[in-house]
Amino acid sequence: MVKTLKIKRIDYVFRIEAGIVYNLVFENPKYLYKLINYIKEANNDEIILYQDKLLDVGKESFFITDIFDLNLNTKKSLTATYKNIENYYLGDEEKIILANINSNIITMLDKISLSYDMKLEYNTNISFSDIFNMTSLKCSYNKESFVEDFINYVKNIKINNEIKILFVLNLFDFITSEEYKLIRKDLEYMNICLFNISGHHKPFDVDKTIIIDEDLCQIC
Repeated sequence: MVKTLKIKRIDYVFRIEAGIVYNLVFENPKYLYKLINYIKEANNDEIILYQDKLLDVGKESFFITDIFDLNLNTKKSLTATYKNIENYYLGDEEKIILANINSNIITMLDKISLSYDMKLEYNTNISFSDIFNMTSLKCSYNKESFVEDFINYVKNIKINNEIKILFVLNLFDFITSEEYKLIRKDLEYMNICLFNISGHHKPFDVDKTIIIDEDLCQIC
């Protein structure tokens, strides 16, 4: 069953499918401001309906308002990254390595504790997360490639929440047609539907462009 999304003032039912891209252009700045605030604040104004219910912003979707602030290494993001690595990338071999690390470190600390003037306490069970923190494991950035950083940022969001819908403000202003194709391909792989939201029209080969003019009339 195809899932759908509706936006107030737009007489169109959006199909939410992997890799589909919509370009929404709002020439009325007041309505654009209202829409952006709705998505950011997840208020109860019934502007966006997903499967005929209020869209659960943050759980079912994500909104990128500033593409110059794609921080992959916030505390929340790193916690999700570490958890993802532990769940899907560490097997029996890595667990044996961790056990050996634990044994060697505890042996060293026991030796220090026996000879130290005061009684010492220390953690005797080092986890993978402890190792990641000690080594400052984090996602790297490629400042020469916005597309790579953008895709990695979306992947990181997907680790935190199984989103199906991604809203981005003015994405098309900063990418070429070829970069758009790369982004679209990755979004399809991640099973995400993209809505580019803007106050002006920049043509891209998208599935649907809808323009809402100053009088809040729809131009398809």
